[in-house]
Amino acid sequence: MAVQTKKFEMGIHTISYEYDDAKTWTKQDEALEKKHIELAEREKTIRDMMYKSISEYSQIDKEIQAVRTFLMLVKDLSKDARDEADFYVESMMQMEDYGKELMAEKVQTAVKAFEKYHKKLLALEPGITKLSAFINNYVEMDEDMTEWDKHSKVKSKHYKNWRDNSIDICSFDREMDRFLAFVSVTKDSNSSIYRMLDGYVLDYNKLMLETEVQYGIWEEFAKRVELLNKMVKVKVPAMNPDDLNLN
Repeated sequence: MAVQTKKFEMGIHTISYEYDDAKTWTKQDEALEKKHIELAEREKTIRDMMYKSISEYSQIDKEIQAVRTFLMLVKDLSKDARDEADFYVESMMQMEDYGKELMAEKVQTAVKAFEKYHKKLLALEPGITKLSAFINNYVEMDEDMTEWDKHSKVKSKHYKNWRDNSIDICSFDREMDRFLAFVSVTKDSNSSIYRMLDGYVLDYNKLMLETEVQYGIWEEFAKRVELLNKMVKVKVPAMNPDDLNLN
């Protein structure tokens, strides 16, 4: 019996197991080796894909925060315009001579800010769409156990005929223990990255809800401004009672 060791470098995991070169290398040996390498390559591909995504999508988070900061500015300008409209209405109720030019100016400033904000918001969409597709793809790959099931069947068939095969099953069991440990660490890392990326999408969805609220407030205010613009303020002239002929 001449025991030899086979090794295959798979990134941070090295496949390693023993075989007896005095025995014929069977089809079952070939199938087990091939399927094990394929499974290791699959897990490595997912790991590399997730690590790459950190640099590829981390900018999206910064972009979302920048747009949210601009939304806060829009929110303040919107409130300024609404407050000015309140002051204008109050002046009309008091029959004070107060023009609506300042209100119109603040409304226009807010409108321009909304328009600029909307462009910034739309600019986020392509990146978020791409990120969402990436996350869905990862989830599908992570939950797909097809290759693991195939690997298990090939290994089970090989183990049942261990006497005739060249690969030493005890050695391969040790390889499986090392491989499963590698997969466990990798899956934990992948899950952490997934939660981070999914957090970006959740933050974007929250931003959309905040935007919807501000758009709704402004739409209602716009109706009010339209009504104010149609109103005509008539100032009652001041009169001296002595000028009145009451006789």
